[in-house]
Amino acid sequence: MDQVLTVLEPEVTPVRLLSFGLASTAEGVRIRWSYRDDGDAAAFTVKRTLNGDTSVVGEGIAAADGRGEFLDTGAPAHRTVVYTLESVLRDGSREVLRTQAFRFEPPVGLVLGRSFPNPFQSATTIPILGAPGGAAMEIGIFDASGRKIRTLRRAAASGESSVRWDGRDEAGRPVPGGTYFYRLKGSGAEHTLKMIKQP
Repeated sequence: MDQVLTVLEPEVTPVRLLSFGLASTAEGVRIRWSYRDDGDAAAFTVKRTLNGDTSVVGEGIAAADGRGEFLDTGAPAHRTVVYTLESVLRDGSREVLRTQAFRFEPPVGLVLGRSFPNPFQSATTIPILGAPGGAAMEIGIFDASGRKIRTLRRAAASGESSVRWDGRDEAGRPVPGGTYFYRLKGSGAEHTLKMIKQP
């Protein structure tokens, strides 16, 4: 008697998603993931769907050491959207790794924005968002070793303010090129970001 034997091989997934996280930040929705692959992944794509309309918000996102990150700065506040993460394989094909709904709720209170320009040569502007009018603000500038080299103070205007740093220390001397950190203190908020001064 003849028998027909069917062998089912397990489906091989070129890219395996290990973790996936979404978080609200002052600048938008931060998406982070970790993955494992055999060198098949060339890049990643992030799509955002709102009310049935899907748009690509991140294309050709490079990742290294099994980790990827993307910041959606155009995410609509106080709305629930659906994010889709795709891997783009070296042969040009795509694979959906995760689809997840998320509601973007921007942080409330004083929020430190990214300085601009960054990198800078002579001066840079540091934005502060969500400031109540008249709130006292203090921004400390630190060198790469963590030593405080300058303190900038001002009262915030309502909604959005900024502080300009002229690239000088407390004694008025120009600081050398390199990596610097700036920290906001005020109204119970404290944030630290990085900027680079060109020589």
